[in-house]
Amino acid sequence: MIGDSKTILSSLKAFNEALKPESTSKEHVLKSTLALVFALYRFCIEKNINTNEVFGQNLAELTQVAREVFITPGYLNLLFKQELKTNFLEYLHKIRMEHACERLNNRSQKLSDIAHEVGYNDEKYFFQVFKKYMGMTPSQYRNNLDG
Repeated sequence: MIGDSKTILSSLKAFNEALKPESTSKEHVLKSTLALVFALYRFCIEKNINTNEVFGQNLAELTQVAREVFITPGYLNLLFKQELKTNFLEYLHKIRMEHACERLNNRSQKLSDIAHEVGYNDEKYFFQVFKKYMGMTPSQYRNNLDG
């Protein structure tokens, strides 16, 4: 949380030690690694850190995440669905929409800035996804905050 690199390195070493192959199954290693990746992703959004800089712009394509943990995108999606009862992209959109709603409270912040901050480079796509998940446009949502 405070960004101390020595503490972070120490924590990552402890995490790695806990997942030594002789003490745990491959599936447990995968699930633990994915849990760490998604916790870090959520942390970045909560702390207003640009996720594209940390994870790259193609995180939502699953391929990048799967490649990082040496499995196929299909298997990653299967694991994800087993654990969270939703697919990766749906989960990612859900997190992004939660944080977009929080940011919409700040009326001085432009919608395009909010879209970018929560991980959407295309403002029109952000509007489409927001409407799908929230049942209204970001502007309508913002206007309903008063009433």
